[in-house]
Amino acid sequence: MPHLSRRGYARSRNLSEAAVRRHIASGVLADALTPDGLLDADRADELLRGSVTRKPQAKVPAVLRTARQRHLRAKVRRLLDEVTELKGSLIDPKHAREIIAIADRPVVECYRRLLDAAPIVAGKPAAEVHRALAKAANDCFVWYQDIAEAWYEAHMPKFEAEPEPDLDSLSPVELAALHENLGAEILELGRYGSQGLARRVDDVIAENEERMVVAKGLFLAIPGRVAQLVAISTVEEARELLSREVELVIAALEVPTDV
Repeated sequence: MPHLSRRGYARSRNLSEAAVRRHIASGVLADALTPDGLLDADRADELLRGSVTRKPQAKVPAVLRTARQRHLRAKVRRLLDEVTELKGSLIDPKHAREIIAIADRPVVECYRRLLDAAPIVAGKPAAEVHRALAKAANDCFVWYQDIAEAWYEAHMPKFEAEPEPDLDSLSPVELAALHENLGAEILELGRYGSQGLARRVDDVIAENEERMVVAKGLFLAIPGRVAQLVAISTVEEARELLSREVELVIAALEVPTDV
């Protein structure tokens, strides 16, 4: 066991001599001192490794800890709201097409109801055919409006937000972890939208409304397009003629594959 002077020990351990003297004065190195005033280097090393040279941090008052936790819970709730809003505003493109297909069903049925007018209008004067078909077309939309709300309520998928966790029951570490995970989820949801991995619900709705407007215009124009032909048709011929016209309108509802 080498015995070194205080200066020699300080130089060999890359310490200042003042630091070594402080450790001796504080008692940290007291057990390493030899009777002749030298330092047992190995024992001094051991004592310094086991000593706590940093001042302990002051204890955070309970009122401040409570305030910090309350602040963190508020930030977590805000992020939870943001995640819920983002999830409700984005939709998988495939799911969007499925929802549009569901929404189209009563519309398609509405248009095909026009075929029921064939026995009424076949062989009648063109002007009478036009009036009767125009009324029948409008009656189709009246029927649609009557059933639309109940249909959507029964068949359309609904977004349900996940229940909010009991934040008051989480430990400080769990609360901090949840805060970080929510921040990461917001970044991921934003990436889905920017890279086309998800579509904005508002955009899908706007495009769907545009399709409906175009198709409705085509449908309401049917009486003017077929009145002259229906006036010289049998019931079966009138039904076939109306069927072709209606199917053309339904084809205009076809959803592009990239929607």
